[in-house]
Amino acid sequence: MAVSRNKVLKYYGLDTFSTTTAWRWMRTLGMHYCDTKKNYYVDGREWMDVVLYRWEFVKEHLQRELIMFRWIPISYDAEKKLEDGNEILLDSG
Repeated sequence: MAVSRNKVLKYYGLDTFSTTTAWRWMRTLGMHYCDTKKNYYVDGREWMDVVLYRWEFVKEHLQRELIMFRWIPISYDAEKKLEDGNEILLDSG
């Protein structure tokens, strides 16, 4: 919701809004002036050593995945058929 400048001035009983008023309000809100530090973040996802490591990790993970347990959601009816020893058709749930 946009509020016009005149409504804000009227609400706070002001005739004008100066830089000094803005500074005073900002300090009251806990803000302070400081020099900007030149920081930046580099994730390095395209660095050659990171790319090679990622390929090795994926290759090893895929090999491990062959021996990992898999949880497959099945319907209640399919569960009962498994418990009874009946066959379950592929793509049936």
